[in-house]
Amino acid sequence: MPAIELLNLAKVFGSKRAVDDVNLIVEKGRIFALFGANGSGKSTIINMMTGLLKPTSGSVRILDTPVGHYNIELKRKIGVLPERLALFGSLSVWEHIRLVGETYGLEVGEATFRGEQLLRYLDLWEDRFTKIEQCSFGMKKKASLALALIHNPEVAFLDEPFEGVDPIASRNIKAAIESASAK
Repeated sequence: MPAIELLNLAKVFGSKRAVDDVNLIVEKGRIFALFGANGSGKSTIINMMTGLLKPTSGSVRILDTPVGHYNIELKRKIGVLPERLALFGSLSVWEHIRLVGETYGLEVGEATFRGEQLLRYLDLWEDRFTKIEQCSFGMKKKASLALALIHNPEVAFLDEPFEGVDPIASRNIKAAIESASAK
């Protein structure tokens, strides 16, 4: 069973065709990247694969399940690092870990263990009590990646995971992605 299957996927916004007849199969355990210029439809494709945007035509299947806006069971199996980071400025990095872990139904001990591992791996452990509004863009990006991976998803969608982070953080993010794909 493929992890991702796109068949004749298209998205039209008014008179602009943002995505045109995309066909793709990605097997489980693979790391796959979409490359293209700004405005080429990469984020639109990710938004359709995660159910945030409905295709104009074609179909999306993740883990052999049709993607739909209200498919909660499927959403529990995927992790998402969005293009626009969705964080609460008044919460700390650690409060986000606890909140998202709870949202995915993780036991407190499991969320704590996974959160600590991810934050140490991404070099955020010392900053775990820092409020998001006080974090640099790179710190926010790494925190968002930790949130996308906290529940050990079967499929992760990472939109611009290296944007705004330093070379060392990029190396750690790449290692985190490789580690997650090996599971």
